[in-house]
Amino acid sequence: MLKGFLHRLPRSMRLLLEILGIAAGGLLLALLLNTFAFRFYKVIGPSMQPTLATNDIVLINKIGVTSSHLTRTSFIPERGQIVVFRNPLISEQTNEDFLIKRVIGLPGERIVIQDTQVTIYNTQYPDGLNPDESLQHTLVLPTAGTLDRTIPQNEIFVMGDNRVGEYSHDSRNGLSTIRTQDIEGIATMRLFPFTRITLLQQ
Repeated sequence: MLKGFLHRLPRSMRLLLEILGIAAGGLLLALLLNTFAFRFYKVIGPSMQPTLATNDIVLINKIGVTSSHLTRTSFIPERGQIVVFRNPLISEQTNEDFLIKRVIGLPGERIVIQDTQVTIYNTQYPDGLNPDESLQHTLVLPTAGTLDRTIPQNEIFVMGDNRVGEYSHDSRNGLSTIRTQDIEGIATMRLFPFTRITLLQQ
């Protein structure tokens, strides 16, 4: 019936409807991809320097998070990955909906920061692991702050790569640990500026 109706329309009208249908399909596909698979994030502030700078555009992979939601399991990123997550302090200190930091501590681990050094204690490393040495990512040091904390289950400890002073508002200084359910996805690639396109995932 619909096909017969379309054939009775003028050719120009049929062409317009086809174009609108393709555009609507493309928009729906983009919306689904942005919601469940990938999205873009614009970096604001110096907390992830030198890895990422203000106005960098990064691609966020949401597939792992979406899969965890579907299976009703916790999404646990890998140590060293850069994650984008919902800002738990949005109504108190900043209007940024999302923040971007690097995963340093995982659920159940003990993290100690003392004398500018970070040490992780877990069953695999009962004598301690320096994540900065094992991951070999570029940092602005020394690491400010002092703490001794056990990370709750289903939460992660995040820090910026710019560890000097208070350049990074992270799990050391008021942001606390981040619930895994608040993770938006993994930053996998810097797409802009085009002269600095870089893969970010470990």
